[in-house]
Amino acid sequence: MEQSLDYQTMDASIPPIMGLAKLGKLRFDGVDLAPIWQYLTARYAKDNSDAAALMDMCLIDQMLDNAERGMVLQEHALILCRLYQMPAKTSSPKIKLLAFAAAGNISANTPIEFLIEDSDITMYVLYIVPGMPLPPIPEHDLAFVIASESEESRAVFKELERLVSDWPKPVINLPEFIPQVGREQLYNILAPITNIVIPATVRAGRDSLEKLCVDSISLQSLLSDGGFPLIIRPFDSHAGHGLAKVDNTDDLNNYLVTRIESDFYISRFIDYHSPDGLFRKYRIAVIEGKAYPSHMGISDNWMIHYVNAGMLENAQKRAEEERFMNNFDEDFGYRHGKTIVKMAEVLQLEYFGIDCGETQDGKLLIFEADNALVVHNMDQPEIFPYKGPHMHRVFREFREMMLKKAYPLGIS
Repeated sequence: MEQSLDYQTMDASIPPIMGLAKLGKLRFDGVDLAPIWQYLTARYAKDNSDAAALMDMCLIDQMLDNAERGMVLQEHALILCRLYQMPAKTSSPKIKLLAFAAAGNISANTPIEFLIEDSDITMYVLYIVPGMPLPPIPEHDLAFVIASESEESRAVFKELERLVSDWPKPVINLPEFIPQVGREQLYNILAPITNIVIPATVRAGRDSLEKLCVDSISLQSLLSDGGFPLIIRPFDSHAGHGLAKVDNTDDLNNYLVTRIESDFYISRFIDYHSPDGLFRKYRIAVIEGKAYPSHMGISDNWMIHYVNAGMLENAQKRAEEERFMNNFDEDFGYRHGKTIVKMAEVLQLEYFGIDCGETQDGKLLIFEADNALVVHNMDQPEIFPYKGPHMHRVFREFREMMLKKAYPLGIS
């Protein structure tokens, strides 16, 4: 257990955490995290000022479906300490990065740990809690706003806008631009771009949807481009939680009966199946406007999540994903590259991810553009040997972006 915490600590005054990348990889590989949680519990019992133990316990709890308890642990940890570190795997880090984070679950922040793990980058994670003064700030070369768009983060972004307006170091992903990737806002920003298809998404209350079910109001009164079938999900949900397609008002009524939430997002469903009847969803990392492939999921179900698309079990699907990644710059990236550049220009974010498909007439169909999508290299190299080189290219480009921001005149 001690070995899993073997960090090169750069600042003894800032507690080091294992973090999402390390713990996530263990979970991904099927390692039982309960003994690690117990070890951290014992560590905290021995020293009740050990906020880092609580933060890692919070992550484990979420992975083990104990999110409510995890959030309580995080809340207590942030009372004790709001600054943590993930040290570089070298005693002489090339970049010292200060990440501005928001309290919340795993999706509350950009998971850049996966992009810089085992690198020469030390990351200090500073949780912004509105109303609380900043702790002493460590020396750093640049800052990165990793807080992600959500209803809960609104106050955090307001605080960050004030903070970074005269921050002494370069700041990546300025806080005033991140809320633009919200489900409702994104349509207004991206819809005017040529060769993009993105359905309008609006927030609708349960009362309005129940009226729609009995024809008391029209769908168009809620959704300007509305028409069945619809995609519906609970407001502020992520990772496909509660996501469904409803084909008519009876389906909508049946869906509402199964949900307890009071507010939902709705948008029209766009059928994006390929000529072979399968659906293909792509995750793209965008670094300074350039697109890089992260993965491709193939399924006979429109609701694709990579982990349940059968990629692990199906060699034919993996072969297609390999071709997609290997030929990306000459194929998908070539066809949509200018469109993605334009997306980056209007979003004004140096780094973000896209979940997308292609319409049947070849346009880029946007499901989500977000600064918090997970881009990783956790897949087994024996089964996915083609992924490693592409992911390491993403990691290199991500590091290069930060080097240019930190040292615009070059490193002396």
